[in-house]
This record gives sequence, structure tokens and C-alpha cells, in this order.
Amino acid sequence: MKRVLAVLLLASASAAVACGGVKETETGPEIRATVTFDRFSVRSQDAFRSADAKEFELGADMTDYVITMSIDASDGTARSEKSGAEKELFPAQAPVVDVSVEGGAKIPAPKLEAKTSFQSTSFTSDELVVPGSEKGKTLLIHIEASDTRGLVSNAIDFKIPLR
Repeated sequence: MKRVLAVLLLASASAAVACGGVKETETGPEIRATVTFDRFSVRSQDAFRSADAKEFELGADMTDYVITMSIDASDGTARSEKSGAEKELFPAQAPVVDVSVEGGAKIPAPKLEAKTSFQSTSFTSDELVVPGSEKGKTLLIHIEASDTRGLVSNAIDFKIPLR
């Protein structure tokens, strides 16, 4: 009985490897993002360092919040099976961006323009208009990406008070 169980466990482990599970040497893309309104910017790197959320303040002469986003995505990587030392690069695909206002409007996803450089891709959004009537609520932005293999990046979630 023990021998049968050991063989079954070994077969299960072999099947999991053969089914194309993620190898330890594979990584998906990593993303960083900046959301900008007027002269205010919120960076994903800052969101993890501070408990205080930065806010976007609507000026007296403004009727809407017009925001833009820039997203930098590193390529996913894998060690070459031939040499073990060379890295294969897997370009990041266009990020999925979900924008809404907590308890308010759903904002259409932005169009993103891509610019590729060595081992990374930068995406810049067109302008997103959040109605000034959403003042006093919180802008919610969720961003994630994947590479050409389908490995998913880190997810970024912004919660930006609208003042």
C-alpha cells in the first residue's frame, strides 16, 4: 500500500510539472503607475509608504477632474532551459485598467498608448474625465497586466479622495 501511494504521489508531481506549471525561474511583469490631475500626482510606489492618501483638489475655476495615467511594465522573464544563464524576455501586454468612483460613477477605461524599450513598456493614457459632481467621494483605480505567456503582474489599487 505504501509503495502504491508513493508511486501515485510521484505521478501526481510529475503530471503537475508536465502540465506547464509556472517554473521557479519564471516571473511575470512588474508594474508601477502614476495618476496625475492638474499639479497633483499619486505614484503607486508612494501608496505603499504612506497611510495618508494624497487627494485631488478641484480648483475654483475647474468643473471636472481631468486625469491621466502613466504605467511602466517590466517584461516577464524566464531562464533559458538550454544554458540556465540566459534570460528570455516576455513583453508586457496592455494593462487592464478599471476606474470608478466609490458610490458614484463608473468611468470608461482609458485608451493606452504603448512605447516599448529594452525590457519594459511604458503606457500613457488619454485624458479621463471625472465629473466635478463626484467631489467628496473617492476615486478608485485598479491596474494589472500580464505578459505574452499570460503570467499576471502585481496589482495596483489607488484610492484617491476627490476634494
